[in-house]
Amino acid sequence: MTRSPIIFLTSGTVSANIRRMSLSHVAIIGLWDNATQLAEDIGVKSSSVRKWRQRGKVPSEHWTAIVRAAQVKNKHLTIDMLAKSQPARNARAA
Repeated sequence: MTRSPIIFLTSGTVSANIRRMSLSHVAIIGLWDNATQLAEDIGVKSSSVRKWRQRGKVPSEHWTAIVRAAQVKNKHLTIDMLAKSQPARNARAA
């Protein structure tokens, strides 16, 4: 049984293999239970987060806030992970 990178990311422990993996921006948004929670944590409208999820891409100007919010929630996420993450190719299907 293979595990989703999300499981590893939320555990607070990231192996070297997971660090090298490219996550989608949709998967990173999925670290939060819903768009509203992420939006509240980073100070944007929930509709913005939903649009990012639909597009499959988080605007880079919000990366630092997302990383800080993830750290507060004990989720392992770094700027490097966001920078290496892959925008979803077909976000609407995700």
